[in-house]
Amino acid sequence: THAVTSQPPQTEEEVLRRPLLSCIWGVLGFCLFQNPNPFIQIGGLSLLFISGFGLLGVGWQWLQAQRAVRENITAQETLEAKQQTRREHHTQRKNRTQKEREQAQLHKDKEAQQRTAKHQQELEAQREEVAKQSAKTAFHIAETNRLVALSDGERLAEFRRLILQRGTTLLSETEIPQGTLFTFEEANTQGVALWIHQKRRCEYSDLEVLTPYANASAPLRCWIIAFEGFSPEVVTAVRHTPVTLIDPHLLANWALSNL
Repeated sequence: THAVTSQPPQTEEEVLRRPLLSCIWGVLGFCLFQNPNPFIQIGGLSLLFISGFGLLGVGWQWLQAQRAVRENITAQETLEAKQQTRREHHTQRKNRTQKEREQAQLHKDKEAQQRTAKHQQELEAQREEVAKQSAKTAFHIAETNRLVALSDGERLAEFRRLILQRGTTLLSETEIPQGTLFTFEEANTQGVALWIHQKRRCEYSDLEVLTPYANASAPLRCWIIAFEGFSPEVVTAVRHTPVTLIDPHLLANWALSNL
């Protein structure tokens, strides 16, 4: 910023004094120059010169004053233009900053809305999953209780229905003292299943019926189905063998997988 400088203002008396004196000296010199005495004429001529130089000085001073006024006006206009430019830049910067803040706030609001929506979706998915798991658990419990409450013949019929729904093909059924011996094929693999009758648990002697099949050179898939459970000896013996122990809970899982 350039400061606008100017001379101290002159009073009206100071402004008029020099040209007035020059005019007086000029009138006096003109009067003396009209005198026939050559010495007086020389004095009058001198006064005329003094008056002329004085008027020239006044004129020069006036020109300098006009130039100073123009310079002051130009400087003032330049200063006002710079101030206006600074104000415009400040306004633009302020508007740009405000716009950036608004955009940042909008972005934050949008992210917050997205997080809220995502959180709500996750909660909804969790509620649906909990509801689904609860429904599965309730179905599993109800199906297990239903199977347990059936008679031996009804249980056997339910077993046949469930394995057919699994895509398993029954090949043969043979009645033996321990129960019913099934042969089946599932996923291109043959197997043997022993159904324990008379609502009793499976003992080690029942497991021995499947031992030839489990220990064959090409072991078959082996199942033992007992609604009343399995003795500890059977549970221990079937470890690391192709024998699967099936109880009402596993049959209920089969029914659940078929939904």
